[in-house]
Amino acid sequence: MAVEEFIESVGRRSEKTADAYQRGLDLFALCHHVDSPDLLVTRIKAGKLNQYQLLDKFISFMSREGYAPKSIWGYVSSVKSYYRYEEVDLDDRKFKKTVRLPVKTEISLDRIPTRQEVRDLLINTNARGRALVALLCTSGVRIGEASNLRIGNVDLDRLTVTILGTRSKSKKTRITFISKETAQFIREYLGKRIDRKEEWLFPNEDDLSQPLGRNALASAIHRLLEKRGLLKKLDPESYTYQLHVHCFRKYFFTNLIQSGVERGVAEFLVGHKFGLDANYLRMMEEKLRVEYDKAIDHFTFLSEATAERLEDQLKKKDALLTSTNERLAKLEGQFETIMKTKITT
Repeated sequence: MAVEEFIESVGRRSEKTADAYQRGLDLFALCHHVDSPDLLVTRIKAGKLNQYQLLDKFISFMSREGYAPKSIWGYVSSVKSYYRYEEVDLDDRKFKKTVRLPVKTEISLDRIPTRQEVRDLLINTNARGRALVALLCTSGVRIGEASNLRIGNVDLDRLTVTILGTRSKSKKTRITFISKETAQFIREYLGKRIDRKEEWLFPNEDDLSQPLGRNALASAIHRLLEKRGLLKKLDPESYTYQLHVHCFRKYFFTNLIQSGVERGVAEFLVGHKFGLDANYLRMMEEKLRVEYDKAIDHFTFLSEATAERLEDQLKKKDALLTSTNERLAKLEGQFETIMKTKITT
């Protein structure tokens, strides 16, 4: 089928775009009550349907269903791209004249999680969730990049993560770092799998030869946020929740910048194209690590809590020791009084 060939061709450059285009085309077919957009294209070429009218009806359908303007624009773009792939005539002037797209007035309000909120999430999830949340917050990898990591891409001794260019949005290989605490969470999660370098870090439990997809990982984060009461909106009209999976990446980048990490290094670690980023690719790992470590306090969550518990225990022991010493001094005083009394008598 032409649709499958089209999606496969798009996926060669970006799996994320391919997924979005697939959703758009499926919705386009649903709107016009057919099993596949291929049937619509066949009728367009036969002169039985008008390509512009089909798009305009598609927009009306999505508007009635409550889709956000940004989503509508994106799904229309997927159909237009498919039209061009199928060599369906699509004149920009005619498109603007006959197709009415909604105004992009989307409001998206979100924020980065607080350190305490991240700590709460880490405490109240399972080993896989803990490894995933910590990885996102302390390395800045995208959720799709996390999905495509193999165990061998994470060096738990050097505390590095290698994102291959074939699996990154920028198509460039890069390294980033994790904290010692995150490395420990990943060790606990991997268990006996720790030396199976070729296996996926987050495998699909139904087919271990495949990674758990980005959508499945994002859904796991979504459920965790909902469980902890953090799935709220800053404004009723906001398209996004205050916290979502991408906010963990923002947490990483924001804390790098606020900790004084050089802007170019911060952009490189998150995989952004920024200035002469090739210079950072050639920068020695030790120098990159020195910059990263400026923010390390923000990338340690539960170890501090452990330290606080130890401090409380030490305070209690000190108090007990003081009390014991006071009792001992009192007993010594009583003993001296008794001895003096015996000597006198």
